[in-house]
Amino acid sequence: MYFKKITILFLLIFASIGYAQTLSLKEALKIGLENYGSIRAKNNYTNASKETLKQSRRDYLPNLNLSAQQDYGTVNGQNGPLYGFGGLGVASSGLPLPEQNWNSAFGALYLVNMNWDFFTFGKTQEKINLSKIDVQAKEKDLQQEKFQQEIKISAAYLNLLASQRLLISQQKNLDRAEVFKKTAVARVKNGLLAGVDSTLATAEVSKAKIALNLARNFVKEQNNKLVDLMGVAPQDFVTDTLFVTQIPQELVTI
Repeated sequence: MYFKKITILFLLIFASIGYAQTLSLKEALKIGLENYGSIRAKNNYTNASKETLKQSRRDYLPNLNLSAQQDYGTVNGQNGPLYGFGGLGVASSGLPLPEQNWNSAFGALYLVNMNWDFFTFGKTQEKINLSKIDVQAKEKDLQQEKFQQEIKISAAYLNLLASQRLLISQQKNLDRAEVFKKTAVARVKNGLLAGVDSTLATAEVSKAKIALNLARNFVKEQNNKLVDLMGVAPQDFVTDTLFVTQIPQELVTI
């Protein structure tokens, strides 16, 4: 019973720690293209230019306005009709008087206005063509930005993968140096080797530890670069080792 409780407790602790999910290169590219700031900004610029193109096409259509107005008040002392620029605003006062007045009155106004510039002498079409060119330029700029970002993410991912493999190699090198040190110390104690040999073995262990710490720092640096390029929260990635553990099928069939 006691052993069962210990086992359950161990499994709960083990499950709470968990494993980091392996990040493939394809997933890294997908996340990076979706989250990176400059790509999102240029994607918005492209969508805005497409909406501008739609607006340029709609500008050629007739502009029809319907309005109804019920008022009570003054017209700021204005005598006579008031015509708005473009024919969209019309206001009228009461009877003309010999002097300005501010008498309030009821009034109603119903307006139907249609404006259509039928002859634009190519201005509308050129505006549409200019909007099309702007859309094409924005789309090409977006594709170029995506391509450059894919190159940067791929390079950072492969660098991280190489640094993690180098870290494993340095750890194995430290293990080898520690085994060699134990052997050398034991042989020195038994008088089979000179004392300087154990000193050299200790120095090799210290050297291996320094190299291991440098490898860890390099892994962290490459991981941070990938985090920055992907536009995600800081985290430690586990890269896919398929590139270094399996020969590509195309090379096998050649």
